[in-house]
Amino acid sequence: MEKQIDQYVNEVYSGLVETKEVHDLKEEMRNHLLQTARDLKQQGHNEEESVRLAIERFGDGENLRHDLETLYGPTVNQVDSSRAGNVLGWASLIVGLLSFLSSVYAILSIPLGIVGLILGVIARKGSNRRIAIWGIAVSAVAILLTIFLLLLLTVHSYSVTPVNVHSSSQPMQTNHS
Repeated sequence: MEKQIDQYVNEVYSGLVETKEVHDLKEEMRNHLLQTARDLKQQGHNEEESVRLAIERFGDGENLRHDLETLYGPTVNQVDSSRAGNVLGWASLIVGLLSFLSSVYAILSIPLGIVGLILGVIARKGSNRRIAIWGIAVSAVAILLTIFLLLLLTVHSYSVTPVNVHSSSQPMQTNHS
């Protein structure tokens, strides 16, 4: 009897983070179901029928689980995805900062900036959107700064005119006036 009731209770509470309040509710539900099944057995029902009727009277497990998630969420999966979102958000910000700091080295900065952007976009769906948005912004600024520096260096290298260097074997002409 207890095994079937425990299975039902565990199914109803599956996925919820087991806080003290959730644990207490779970125990209360278990005890209530056990008492109802015992009462039904005393009324003449066999053990299997007593458990089935007690569970039926308590309600549909799927609906109960949904209600409990609404009242006592988050579920374990939501907590895990929230943690992953935080990690990705911080990773985006750190990679973006590395990209910004290495903007002089275009070979590193642009790929790091792209990785920071991607991590930020993925993490933006998590719970810590602010960090993810900062990671996106810093990565974007780093990429733009790198592109600007590359353009500046390219323009500067084309604007420098070569200087005529005279070899020491040729005499320099001086203008004496």
